[in-house]
Amino acid sequence: MSEVTQIFNVDIIPAISTCHVSQETAEQLDLGDSENSWTIVAAYERGWFLYVQPEDLMSVSELGMPADLADVMAWGRRHKVQWVRMDCRHGLGHDASRRDVANDRLRIWAEAHLSRLF
Repeated sequence: MSEVTQIFNVDIIPAISTCHVSQETAEQLDLGDSENSWTIVAAYERGWFLYVQPEDLMSVSELGMPADLADVMAWGRRHKVQWVRMDCRHGLGHDASRRDVANDRLRIWAEAHLSRLF
């Protein structure tokens, strides 16, 4: 009798803070992917799972994608992930200086952790 081999696909889904997007973008994400033609959005109680498009299919303005979310998508593509989890909605509404600190922390974490994977 031959053995059956199961093949599993394991994806890395990095979690980043919701403070990387504005309140306006957060409200658009809350509408889900039925109202957003630029990606798949799955909301949950602390944020969203976002499908990272493999490439820029159209310009950001043609898709209607907010610029801050386009930055998240570009980050996901650079790190070769298909999904990004945006978490901790309590981070919304941070001022720009706090958002800059969060971006620096994300960059430092990504350089330390993701570089080993790719």
